[in-house]
Amino acid sequence: AEESCAGCHKNIDPFGFVLESYDQIGRWRTHSPPLRTSKKYKEALGLPVESAGKLADRTKLEDITDLKKYLREDIAPFAECISEKLLTYATGRSMNCSDHKLIRDVVKDVQGGGFQDLAIALVNSESFWTR
Repeated sequence: AEESCAGCHKNIDPFGFVLESYDQIGRWRTHSPPLRTSKKYKEALGLPVESAGKLADRTKLEDITDLKKYLREDIAPFAECISEKLLTYATGRSMNCSDHKLIRDVVKDVQGGGFQDLAIALVNSESFWTR
């Protein structure tokens, strides 16, 4: 409801809703945890999980299979994001403009490959070795 928050939440919430079907350690769930104030907490079921959402581009996501399909249609933004996070963690610093260009180039070069190909390309990159 807060206007200052709504701009970001309209972009991130649908992804979170789809992932709501998984608990903190990745187990499938159909209900959210019950409120701990419940007298019969251990036996109680929480509210049913609602995993549907609509992305900013109006793409409807009903469940995790829709999210997988959406990501497969254009994997580059996801690959660039995960590459940035991996390099930031590995180098202990924020990425700069030249790092972002390198990341785009690496993602383009390993297009069609898997995560292992991406990780190897990042480890072999100049950004990784010149911390």
